[in-house]
Amino acid sequence: MILVRLSLFLALVFSALWVIVAERSHKALYTALDEAVMARAQGLASLLSFDMQSGILSLEQNERFLAEFSENEDEAFFQIRGLKDGRVYFLSPSLKGRPFNSARLGKYEKKEKKHIAWNDVCRRENVRCLRWLIRPEVVKSGTSAVSPPVRIFKSEIVSPAQRDGAPPLEILLCVEREKVDRSYSEILGYTGGAFFLILFLVLGATNLLLKYSLRSLTRLSHEVDQIQSLPHTTPLSRWGDRETDIVAAAVNSLLERLAKSVEWERQMTASLAHELRTPLAALRSVLEVSLMRERGVGEYRETAEESLALVSQMQLMIENLLQLARLESGQVKIEYEALNLTDLIRECWALFHVRAGEKSIRIDSGPEEDLNVVSDRGKLRIVLNNIFDNAVEYTQERGTIYIGARPLSDGSRCEVIVENSGEPLSEEELENIFKRFYRRDEAREGGHHWGVGLSLVRSIAGLLGMQIEATSRQGIALSLKLSIPACPPNETKIP
Repeated sequence: MILVRLSLFLALVFSALWVIVAERSHKALYTALDEAVMARAQGLASLLSFDMQSGILSLEQNERFLAEFSENEDEAFFQIRGLKDGRVYFLSPSLKGRPFNSARLGKYEKKEKKHIAWNDVCRRENVRCLRWLIRPEVVKSGTSAVSPPVRIFKSEIVSPAQRDGAPPLEILLCVEREKVDRSYSEILGYTGGAFFLILFLVLGATNLLLKYSLRSLTRLSHEVDQIQSLPHTTPLSRWGDRETDIVAAAVNSLLERLAKSVEWERQMTASLAHELRTPLAALRSVLEVSLMRERGVGEYRETAEESLALVSQMQLMIENLLQLARLESGQVKIEYEALNLTDLIRECWALFHVRAGEKSIRIDSGPEEDLNVVSDRGKLRIVLNNIFDNAVEYTQERGTIYIGARPLSDGSRCEVIVENSGEPLSEEELENIFKRFYRRDEAREGGHHWGVGLSLVRSIAGLLGMQIEATSRQGIALSLKLSIPACPPNETKIP
């Protein structure tokens, strides 16, 4: 496509150049022809003379000048005619005594000056005609217009009515154009052939240059075609060509990002399958045990409660994943309202109080005071629920959970602190704690791991302009500090 467009462009350029050259050649050739015709007409006029006393109009004999108007020459002729009486005084021998009616030229003439007109129409084809109105030179010798040694080509007596001065004459001089037209045609042919030859050579050279320039891009395209699946571990080659290397670097970067994305999707799928496998296996085990023999109503009720707890666990996980997907796609609407943060914390913890009691977890709390913030109640509830669920889930039996809330000194934010006792986490674990399905011990099937709860917490916190910080220290496995703005932020952002 590039070569086709370039060919069309060059064809237009060379055609325009050829037209310009042809036009200028035409102008130069025919300007030279007109100058030659005018020079002959001036030479012919210089041979004319008129004697006022005798009334004789003479044409001097100049064999060198008149040779081209002889009977044997048909490339040029002239005619001298009186304007007033219409009488033809002199004819060139090439006309063979047949006067030409110059009046027929009038409608085809192109006047250049007051007394000069040009024409290309005559009884012959391919001629250039000049019609010039002049008055001959007046000679006052009283005998002849020309002194004795000068030979006279022809003399004519002008009628007395025309002797009130030099009679006005019309010189009609025509010259064959065939040689000039032939020269012009040859110029057109040679220049046209030269231009098209140059165009052909330029296009050929351009084609070779494009192939040479695009050879590395062709190889790069071939390498890209060889990529069958991701992740593609072998980077694309670089060929030393700056432009192609830029493309190769960009494609390699894209492949790396795609490989990371594909790997992340694989890990997500595997982690999700693992997370769902555990409660599904437990649910199946509970149901199979309950069906092994006849049981009482109480036992069936206990089985149903265990099954419901497992289903609720899976439902919560799926709801969290859906919520994350909505957050990342920007399909979440924020509805800010003034709310009492202390009351909301009590409401959320009420859902986990029974679970904490089953594990004999002691609950410590900071000083209670009414804290007011402006935020989205539903999304803040999700954040607090996931933080409390994580604390209860990973606190050992007879452990301790601390829940506290306080305002900052400047009143711009309120902090919620939730800590659970246990062995402190490593730096690596703290860095990855907000990642989805991160496992503390990948080698063991039952290793300590996190689902999507804390990842959802971080996403919603960023959306609502909150800040969340995770730390760990001796005796405290995880301390989460949630900083909530007292007023809604000017702009929201999903991390």
